[in-house]
Amino acid sequence: MRLLNTRSLDFAEFFDSDIPKYAILSHRWGAREIGFKEVRKRTAPAGPALRKIERCCRQAASDGWQWVWIDTCCIDKRSSAELSEAINSMYKWYQRSEVCYVYLSDFHFSPAELSEKSSFLLSTILKHGTQGPFESVKEGGRLMSRTAHWFNGQPDLMRRFGNCVWFTRGWTLQELLAPKSQFFFDAEWNEIGTKLDLSLAISAATKIREDYMLVPMHEICIATRMSFAANRLTSREEDIAYCLLGLFDVAMPLLYGEGATNAFQRLQIEIMRKSSDESLFAWTSDVPASGLLAPNPTCFADSGTLVIFKQPRRRFAMSNIGLEFPVPDHLPEKGSIPIYLNCRRSYDSIAPQDPNALCIQLRVKDNDAFRIRCDLLDPAAYPQRYEHLKVRDLRNEMKNTRNIYVRQPNVIEVAHNNFLSSLEERQLQ
Repeated sequence: MRLLNTRSLDFAEFFDSDIPKYAILSHRWGAREIGFKEVRKRTAPAGPALRKIERCCRQAASDGWQWVWIDTCCIDKRSSAELSEAINSMYKWYQRSEVCYVYLSDFHFSPAELSEKSSFLLSTILKHGTQGPFESVKEGGRLMSRTAHWFNGQPDLMRRFGNCVWFTRGWTLQELLAPKSQFFFDAEWNEIGTKLDLSLAISAATKIREDYMLVPMHEICIATRMSFAANRLTSREEDIAYCLLGLFDVAMPLLYGEGATNAFQRLQIEIMRKSSDESLFAWTSDVPASGLLAPNPTCFADSGTLVIFKQPRRRFAMSNIGLEFPVPDHLPEKGSIPIYLNCRRSYDSIAPQDPNALCIQLRVKDNDAFRIRCDLLDPAAYPQRYEHLKVRDLRNEMKNTRNIYVRQPNVIEVAHNNFLSSLEERQLQ
């Protein structure tokens, strides 16, 4: 790991257990950023990019940190091997940092807002005393810091904060979720607050529940983690998959040029190698037919409320003839069949110990299958009006199974499926 000295602006490389404590920067890249070579040779031109590096180092040094990691200059992007290692390690690097500084270049405090914030903090300290920077006040049964108390009472400020482009980019998702300590700064490096202070505004901007920002990622089901990226963008199309590697604790080679769909499906295959979480298949799309793997994170936009059952679980894996997937023996070997997944929506009004499972529909012939009606997950919403299945019945359902192979259908199969589906729906009317 290459780190930048916060006082001398010299680089040093460290390995594994020798890595010292360090601060880390999260920011949105501008049109002209300064790279490793320019910083090392002291040839970086004056401008916003250099000021950003210098101010970050100054902030880290004033906080007592000798080293900082900044993605624009601490990676030598001329080396594809170094770039690949950095991308596969980045979540871990943010996670292990002592503090993360989030620089929002498109957010500005007005002089009046800065004055009002200072006056509010000073008045509360004079009134209640101080026990440190995170002294809390109580509002509506919720403990919050003085900064949060002031910030949450400024609706225009919260709106402007939530409109920052940083909240829409793919790479900044892991930079939000991984660090244990995080401070936000405006364009002039005025401190806005901590992630904890601003959690209400961050949740409103990202649609990520406040508690999800504070727990280990493995405690959140796969579909919900995917939903975090549903509305995010990246400059290079494949990065919409690569920027999620750390969220799922997987690594894979970077193949720029493979396209976003191929990269995202490779990511899902890597996830399957480590997890039996069936919420991976709980996505929706307006495509008429598909395999079990989603084409992009947008398909998980409505999957942010899912939770999984601990049991039972299927064993599934990708093969050269499709995704090998076990289904109950009693289902027909031809036609449309329901497949109940080992997950449910967390806001179901059913008792939590006995909830309803989500359901996808497959068209199967012998042991060959593909997914149809990709727009649905609720069993009762299908034309066939499948019954809701509770977790105790799901266990019984999976006692005797056979394997089928789910693959991506071709154009002719999609057209034929549409014809068969229209016939089935007419028969059910």
